[in-house]
Amino acid sequence: MPRRKARVVSSPTASLPPCPGPKLRPFRHQDASIKWGPRLDTARPETGSQGFVFQAEIASRQYAIKVFKFYHPKSNKFYWETYLGKSYPLRKALFYTDPFYAECRAYGRIKETRDERKVKANVATRCHGYLFLRTEDMNFLRREAGIDFDTNVIDESLKRALGGNIQVRAIVKDLETGQTGVQKHNIEHAWRNVSLLNSLGIYNRDIRADNFMNCRIVDFGLSWTEPHAILDNADVDEAREQRLGDCAQFEEMAELEGIKTTAKIPPFRYNLRPRKKTWKAA
Repeated sequence: MPRRKARVVSSPTASLPPCPGPKLRPFRHQDASIKWGPRLDTARPETGSQGFVFQAEIASRQYAIKVFKFYHPKSNKFYWETYLGKSYPLRKALFYTDPFYAECRAYGRIKETRDERKVKANVATRCHGYLFLRTEDMNFLRREAGIDFDTNVIDESLKRALGGNIQVRAIVKDLETGQTGVQKHNIEHAWRNVSLLNSLGIYNRDIRADNFMNCRIVDFGLSWTEPHAILDNADVDEAREQRLGDCAQFEEMAELEGIKTTAKIPPFRYNLRPRKKTWKAA
């Protein structure tokens, strides 16, 4: 795809999301032109529910850019209302249910712990920050790649929740090359990374073979990172089950891949569905 001419725009300076907990900083090359390359997520059609992943060149370097669709909490209202209550503000619900903010929170926590030197291992694909797409890039992706950003979900309530900013959002990551999935010889390494993320209060909630590359998780669009409103408002047993969800999914993944693992995975209960109970609002 041809290079698009750069246009000077005001760069964001705030870390996101604007709520308690970890946050992700803006990508440093906000104003640089983007040379869009091939789409990378075509083997994972379920990714399309959140957005699209492209290879792209920015400032003479290759990256993977996950471009997010717009998301409205009302599409999943029954689920989060079960925990947070019907009076919970939609703007706050967005912070804990939007896949874009989920990735911001997870990668924000990973960066925090790396900066504090609590974690040295590369437990996940490296993230370089978030990016707001320029109008010409949005139009280019619509025209050349047939991308639908789900702008139809934007109503006045969502616009207010987003602070009036309805630019398409993206997250810039390293372009991973190498081995996708898990195999017998590296499944213990993959589990150590998942376990370490859990110890940091990051629960990926999407553990499956094609979410790993070089034993590192590449996508956090469904993740919960503490402090998280739903975990904070669940009762003790429910919160424990949710925190152990990655354990259940990891064992299921190993079974599906036909791999026997000796990883010390904590015991869990399989009933991970939320109970039909109204929790107090945070």
